[in-house]
Parts: sequence; C-alpha cells; structure tokens
Amino acid sequence: MTAEHTREGPARYLPAFGPREVCELETGTIQRPDRLRGRTPAKTEYLRDTGAVIGWDEGEATAISFVECSGGASVRAFHGRPIRPGSPKLGPSWREP
Repeated sequence: MTAEHTREGPARYLPAFGPREVCELETGTIQRPDRLRGRTPAKTEYLRDTGAVIGWDEGEATAISFVECSGGASVRAFHGRPIRPGSPKLGPSWREP
C-alpha cells in the first residue's frame, strides 16, 4: 500500500498500523480532539493532529486523524481514517478560522 493507492480510492493508514494501533489512535482522537463537530446523541465527528504521519488521503501523506462516532445514548460505535488538511470531506466548518 502506498500513497498512490489513495489517489482515487479511500484513505488508508500506514501499513505499520495494525488493528490495535488503529483502535488506540482513534480512541485517542475521541478522548483528546483538537476540534469536534455535531455534539448530538446521533453523531459526533472528531479531528486531531497527531504530529506524525499516520497514513494517506487523496495521495497525500497526512498526520490528521478524523473519527466519526454514532449511536444512541447507551451504545456508541466509532470508525476513523487519515484525512488531509483542506479535504473537501471536512467541509468549511473544519477550515482554519
């Protein structure tokens, strides 16, 4: 897997990130986000600059972790991915003020 594989496809973590490392990274993003959006019972999105490259998005190396958390009040699930700064997927509310 290389950056080129993400140019047209989905973002990917570096090959060194196994299931445990991905879970730790995404849990850390939820616990210590730089920004969050949509604090509703149904969905919250978290964004964190990890300070080191974690993967690729749209062919670019990135240190940004993006995690979506959804579910009800008693049961929540989350999943995330690397995301490049300025990605249209983030929308205008994630851009620098």
